[in-house]
Amino acid sequence: MIQRILIANRGEIAIRIAHTIKKMGREPIMVYSDPDADALHVELNKERYRLPGAYPADTYLNIGLLIETAKKANADAIHPGYGFLSENAEFARACEAAGLTFIGPGADTIAQMGSKIRAKELAVQAGVPVVPGYNGAAQDNATLSTEAMRIGFPLLVKASAGGGGKGMRVVHSPEQLAQSLEMARSEAQNAFGDGTLLLERYFTSVKHIEVQIFGDRHGHQVHMFERECSIQRRHQKIIEESPSPSLTPEQRTRICESALALARHIGYVNAGTVEFILDEKGDFYFLEVNTRLQVEHPVTEEVTGLDLVELQVRVADGESLADLLPETLTQKGHAIECRVYAEDPARNYMPSTGTILAYNDADQLYSDSGPRFRFDSGVRTDKEVTPYYDPMLLKLIVHAEYREKALRQMDEVLRQTMILGVRTNMAQLRDIIKHPRFIDASFDTHFLERYGAELPFMQGIPAKALAEAACWYVLGEYLMFKATTWSNMPLAPIRFKAMAQGRTYEVGLSIGAKACTVQIDDESYTIPRFYEDNESWPYPDISGSYEKVGDRMWLVIDGLNFDVEFEPYLSYATQHAPKGGCIAPMPGEVVRILVKEGDAVKAGQPMLVLSAMKMENTVEAPADGHIEAILVKEKEQVKADQPLVKLVEPTVRTEPKRVIF
Repeated sequence: MIQRILIANRGEIAIRIAHTIKKMGREPIMVYSDPDADALHVELNKERYRLPGAYPADTYLNIGLLIETAKKANADAIHPGYGFLSENAEFARACEAAGLTFIGPGADTIAQMGSKIRAKELAVQAGVPVVPGYNGAAQDNATLSTEAMRIGFPLLVKASAGGGGKGMRVVHSPEQLAQSLEMARSEAQNAFGDGTLLLERYFTSVKHIEVQIFGDRHGHQVHMFERECSIQRRHQKIIEESPSPSLTPEQRTRICESALALARHIGYVNAGTVEFILDEKGDFYFLEVNTRLQVEHPVTEEVTGLDLVELQVRVADGESLADLLPETLTQKGHAIECRVYAEDPARNYMPSTGTILAYNDADQLYSDSGPRFRFDSGVRTDKEVTPYYDPMLLKLIVHAEYREKALRQMDEVLRQTMILGVRTNMAQLRDIIKHPRFIDASFDTHFLERYGAELPFMQGIPAKALAEAACWYVLGEYLMFKATTWSNMPLAPIRFKAMAQGRTYEVGLSIGAKACTVQIDDESYTIPRFYEDNESWPYPDISGSYEKVGDRMWLVIDGLNFDVEFEPYLSYATQHAPKGGCIAPMPGEVVRILVKEGDAVKAGQPMLVLSAMKMENTVEAPADGHIEAILVKEKEQVKADQPLVKLVEPTVRTEPKRVIF
């Protein structure tokens, strides 16, 4: 029997897997990279082994090091979690060669399904409808261009290996194809070690439906119903639910039976997911098979009452699903999951790094009693969010008798959850689940493209809260000597800028004997005086909390998270960024430099590609001009606000322009 299991992963999924392993009376073994030395998944488990280095290639993707560590720890098996090596056939074979049980499908299945090209061929053999496109062996740009013209535009360029939106580009015209092929191939090679691409017809309005499948070594395969995963950004899911509100009972039966037919055709073993798109006519098409546990597996657990990780371990141990599952599986109630990311939706999902200054979860993780909500979290106060890994911080899951109640519960959980120190997408998530299109299920995978800009959180921080934050900041930073001794005469007005939610506000502030007068753009507010040593929330009519670090205040106001950056302490960008140039909007690695010194560029023209948190982001020219100097090199690690390119513009700007992706 498998007893000691090394978890080849990190963060919330490592914690979640360890919970089940302990519940089963078995022993979890953790690994960690140098940036993760004090991470929560390490802190919560006694047995842990260091993987020297910071980057995934040196640590969590280092097959030889992981196998060596598993042997050193006397492990019986390895659970890969999701991401990293979870769908790597070479890793599964290396485990087998080392006498370790790989908790997942066999290496051959991973290899076949890992190739979207081969997976499509097998789906056709199983009688499952597939998306029209090109999945041939020829990968030269000329062949791909010819096939693209045959398929027509818009089309999807897609990495054959891997998933999660990496190596994927939507191409709307022939002129965009060459650059899209180059970037998708590079991203796929960096993420999965395989730059093979395929082309698919791009549907302008579809829903994303996936079916949970499971199989054992005794020839049993089952489906565990579907999940709705249509709310996405950058082709990555952010909200999932089960049952899907988009399917009729007849459609549900057909799509689940198709997934099961494919599972039986390939003799699938352990956990997996068959993914489909559903068009406006109600027709569905096969996309791919994920040969691993999914990020969103908790919603299936909530509606079925199953522990999928426990089933994974027992199937890997040779047990039969016929003995482990009830004769009839049913969906009970409705479950919704929201993924909380360290990113800024108001700035095109720019990743956010830093220290978690304050964080409250429900302290009911995996609780068997109380409200039906669950925090799958990998963070804690004072922990660092680094640029090396995926930006997901935690998952919030609720379960209720019906969908409307689950939505109300999710809104309350999001309202009560506080994360200060990094920007998150929680305000966006609250707005999505309250949007009429989401409530009536008339959304598709383009929901955020169509409605994202009009969501309430995009309108910015409440002006009165900004005014009060400005008072608190100014009194603390500029008038410490007057914090307890007030002059009877007003001080000269102070004028500065404040940036919040992607907007810049002009602020004027005058301090009187009993109150501050604050002007935000064209509106004026009177704020009663308060003292620097007042540690309570200074805004009595607004429910919230805050943390202040240097030039930035992190606020939670009525359940919405904001941060405000004040002008006087934006010294690095102001003093060091070249006029007319651009600065790095986040820490990352320079993957490619697309221009050279002396080039003439147009506003919006791609200049560099930065990689951060496993995604590539293009840095564009902020204005027309000429490249005077390139200040970085390819493969160089850059810091946030580090100058990248010096651009001589026709009209010299008086301040640097922050690049918005």
